[in-house]
Amino acid sequence: MTKNQISLIVLFLFLLNITNANPNDSIEDQNQGIFANPPVFDHKINARYFNWYLADTRELVTAPGRWTGKDWLKLGGASLATFLMVKYVDGPVNDYFKDLNQDSDFWKGVDATLNPLKGTTYLIYAGALPYAIGLLSKDQLLMRTSLESVEAQILVSFVSYPLNIIANRTRPRDGGSPEDFHPFQGTNGDPFNINTSFPSGHAILVFSAATVFAEAYKHKKWVPWVAYGLAGLVGVERLYEHAHFVSDVFFGAFIGHYMTRTLIKNHRKQNEKGWLGGIDITPFMGFGAQGIHLSYKF
Repeated sequence: MTKNQISLIVLFLFLLNITNANPNDSIEDQNQGIFANPPVFDHKINARYFNWYLADTRELVTAPGRWTGKDWLKLGGASLATFLMVKYVDGPVNDYFKDLNQDSDFWKGVDATLNPLKGTTYLIYAGALPYAIGLLSKDQLLMRTSLESVEAQILVSFVSYPLNIIANRTRPRDGGSPEDFHPFQGTNGDPFNINTSFPSGHAILVFSAATVFAEAYKHKKWVPWVAYGLAGLVGVERLYEHAHFVSDVFFGAFIGHYMTRTLIKNHRKQNEKGWLGGIDITPFMGFGAQGIHLSYKF
């Protein structure tokens, strides 16, 4: 990791830390975002934290059954916008990035600086690193947000591969045209040997993490701008590398943001209903036996 990369990440986390309220204050005093009233999402890595993976997976899988007309309208709008991008935007924008000077010092600097914000290593920079800083500084809000970020990124990332199989879109750097989709066909007769241009998995991850931090720190007006701005820059960087078309990045950003908002709403709901809406997994040990106890209240 270069000096620029370290500076970018540490500066953002440092600003979050020094502008945050006293970490010993109540969470209501620290934040009016997703963790208010008070949080059932703990700042510690414990059994309850991993219970959230079970509860939130159930929430995501069953969410479409509870969608309102407004939710379907948002999905329809995003799908229509994606279709129009494929038809009219992807080609010209891809040509623009092809014409850029790939050897320019400016774009090399951008690539080097944003490199840690791409791929699965983003889990470290948007999860493990801020959690460690929060632990050292006793900032429970930063610790909670970091754990939320990791959970959200892991869960929403599972939607990427099925959509890749469905779309099977060739990447622009592999010679794909904007309309080069081959749904369910795979490559060379193998349905799982697929092209993974649509949607952008990187966009799903970075916009998921950006949504968590933007919501948790929305009482600080600069945080959403920085969080979504960095996520957007990663998307632009993927265009520069010819790894994706604009529509890939846009729809990936929509998925990452909207699915993470679903998790956030679930956490708010559980604050009102009680721990995990009735689900609890408790380890036990004693009398020569050990295991876990699973209970569900409804």
